[in-house]
Amino acid sequence: MFIVIEGIDGSGKTTQAQLLYAYLLKKGYKVHLTAEPSPHVTGNALKLLLRSKEKLPKGVLLLSFLADRITHTENTIKPLLKEGYIVISDRYHPSTLAYQRVEGFEERDINTVLKVLGASLPIPDVVIYIDVSPEVAMERMRRRSSRAIYEELEFLRQVRERYLSMKDIVVVNGERDPITIHKEVVSIVEKLLSSDR
Repeated sequence: MFIVIEGIDGSGKTTQAQLLYAYLLKKGYKVHLTAEPSPHVTGNALKLLLRSKEKLPKGVLLLSFLADRITHTENTIKPLLKEGYIVISDRYHPSTLAYQRVEGFEERDINTVLKVLGASLPIPDVVIYIDVSPEVAMERMRRRSSRAIYEELEFLRQVRERYLSMKDIVVVNGERDPITIHKEVVSIVEKLLSSDR
């Protein structure tokens, strides 16, 4: 099973991905937690780009995200799914369809690039979107020591609208305490697991 946890920056999605991983591990499942940017060399390069003070062309960032996703898919996600693992990814392709579309790229253009690169992305069994207002997200991010390039209020408002317009995502209210959110995420995943048996 392939589970994706999504959300705008500051939504708490990473916390929820970690809690879900710990829960499934305790239940005895073969489970792997991963994230994008990935732990591969492409992901490390992308992290540097996202924190760079240098203004980068939007196309460079798009290509960097897609290059990392392809590497992540081929080197981590597909092999683990083939071995029977439940794979939880903190961010995946919906992030690109939200963030980069706000930057002006059409979905068909993104898909064309993937096709040219020969990418075949596995479709998640579920995408869980942890929804918070951009104002709440910004307040949380103010506590961080460093800021990434996408942490701007108006930008996050548009990204959130993109996420909420997507089909086939499960929206979870992320403005509650983490344990309450976790229980809802577990309920969603348990239903999938029981139907998969």
